[in-house]
Amino acid sequence: MKTTFVTVLCVFFALSSFVSVQAAETENSVTIEVGRVLHGASSGARYYGYTDGNIILPSKNGGTLSFNLWNDTVVNATSFLNYFRTEIEGQRIVIPSYSTSNQIVEEYAEFRGSWGAGGVQRVSLTIPAGVESIRFNNAQSATGIEISDLRFSESAAALPGGYSVATMRDAGPPIVEVGRILSGITSGRKYYGYSSGVIHLPHREGGFLTFRFWNDQNIGHSWTVDKLNLTVGTKKETFTQYSSSLDIEEFYKEFGGSHGAAGGGEVTIQLPEGISRVEFDNAGSTMGLEISDLSFTKGAPVLMSFREKNKATDRVLVDLGRVFTGASSGRKYYGYDFGSIILPDNKGGSLSFRLWNDHPSGTDSIANTLVMKAGAVVQSFPLTSLLRERAEIYAEDGGWGPSGGREYTLRIPDGVNVVEISRGPSQTGIELSDLWFSSALR
Repeated sequence: MKTTFVTVLCVFFALSSFVSVQAAETENSVTIEVGRVLHGASSGARYYGYTDGNIILPSKNGGTLSFNLWNDTVVNATSFLNYFRTEIEGQRIVIPSYSTSNQIVEEYAEFRGSWGAGGVQRVSLTIPAGVESIRFNNAQSATGIEISDLRFSESAAALPGGYSVATMRDAGPPIVEVGRILSGITSGRKYYGYSSGVIHLPHREGGFLTFRFWNDQNIGHSWTVDKLNLTVGTKKETFTQYSSSLDIEEFYKEFGGSHGAAGGGEVTIQLPEGISRVEFDNAGSTMGLEISDLSFTKGAPVLMSFREKNKATDRVLVDLGRVFTGASSGRKYYGYDFGSIILPDNKGGSLSFRLWNDHPSGTDSIANTLVMKAGAVVQSFPLTSLLRERAEIYAEDGGWGPSGGREYTLRIPDGVNVVEISRGPSQTGIELSDLWFSSALR
């Protein structure tokens, strides 16, 4: 994108001298002298400007000069900040003109497909009696400025401060500049992100920016902890989101059934006037991140908040290498040797389960030990069972079945999302069933 953008800028500047140039044009009795005049591809309206010019008023009686102020804006680019500068009887006036490519009202006939008039402002200037012309320029602007629809009224009252700026139309949505855009396979929602990006706001008047924050989650027995690092002006903030395969809302069209968007916490940023962009990255994350559902409305000073999506499930993901099925009950038995249990969140709570011994026919007593590790917490669960306690046989192996079936609970500390499972001193394999998690959040 950067190479293309620079190329377009160079072509635009180089061709400006070949565009229709007139020393002076008159519109609604106001004469303007500029180095270049462009024309709207759809409306045919004239756009006067580029770097500087002179506006000659129809009388010296004073009044109000008004016009539309536009930025030369690259089609499909991001945002531009320009300035209209003038001095009227010693009063210096500087009017910022910010626009994104979403705000292009039309392309220029001379630069179809590459440049257009972007912006949303109408400027009014108080002209004191005796002033017959004003000079203007675009010093320190990113691109050229354009003026259209000039009008002068002698009867208008003086403006407080000498000028006013009014919004002409809706500013439209923000623009997200990222390295990758994915699509939801069921909703069609757009997901912007992967590692970093910039959100270009539609105006600099302050407001509330909201969006949803997703983890790139792969399917299977997996978990992800992602960090959304935000930079707004000089303020930085980080939000952390945990997700597992249970939290996948939908898969990405571009990755088939292997990866999807998980989590979906809501981010709110309150922005002051003068800020036009929000930067983000995923430094310190397990996987890529995505954002979606952006909106921006008016408001005031910088405030960032994150509301993690409520995970009400008591389900867990069990990865213990083998799953047996009870021949009569259909119950699932997970286990044998070692593995892990992935929790639905990392806020702490309690994990409950039934513990069984793999019990063969012809053996009266079996003594096994289950070892569970949750962060710094390590706990052993010895279980001795008798053949008469065997609840049923396995559908996969009629010579064996689960015996014992004692119910236990393991306390899970805050910040832990995985429980590691192993066998201590044991005669046979161990099995777990009826697992459920009670989170500290509930």
